[in-house]
Amino acid sequence: YKEAVSLNFDQLTTLIGKNDVGKSTCLEALEIFFNNKMIKAENEDLNVDTEEDFFEITWEFTDLPTEIIIDDNNPTTLTDEYLLNMDDNLEITKRYTVQGKNPKEEVFINCYHPSSKDVDDLLLIKHEALKKRAEKLGLENFDARKSAEIRHAIWSSIDDLNLEEKLLDVKKEDCKRIYEKIDEYLPLYALFRSDRPSTDDDKEIKDP
Repeated sequence: YKEAVSLNFDQLTTLIGKNDVGKSTCLEALEIFFNNKMIKAENEDLNVDTEEDFFEITWEFTDLPTEIIIDDNNPTTLTDEYLLNMDDNLEITKRYTVQGKNPKEEVFINCYHPSSKDVDDLLLIKHEALKKRAEKLGLENFDARKSAEIRHAIWSSIDDLNLEEKLLDVKKEDCKRIYEKIDEYLPLYALFRSDRPSTDDDKEIKDP
């Protein structure tokens, strides 16, 4: 696929089509997104006609946890952290950049997020930097031990957060910790072929 293609999944979803229209590609993309084990992202997965050096797989989730626990004493929600898209769904994009022997994976949350100065990076900075940011704004009414409370106090103090669509990198600070918790809620995905003999010794049976 060169252009973005969307599929909607329900409790039971069937893909029907002629040979070589991309059915297996969609199923393999699911395996890469959720596991990247049985079938791994490869440099050859890049569309031959694209001018980009990366390809992306995006999932949008509607069945969301009501609360995320960053640590034992730091609960928050995806809504409070501005981690949902414009439809109030969780949208995760995995980008695979072609370089070296295997593609490099990057993970982003595509969200409607604050973009105003001093509030656009609160999920990406360390706890001490968060406290200094709150002090800079003259804020006091929050529990300084909890990063989530500091962020909420800062965001609440700003008249216009200037919310914009943004790809938020999940590699840093609380954004990384929140994504690690989100990852625990993601669906389990198993890819296997039904048009071949199956035995109890098959890898997907031993490690479901």
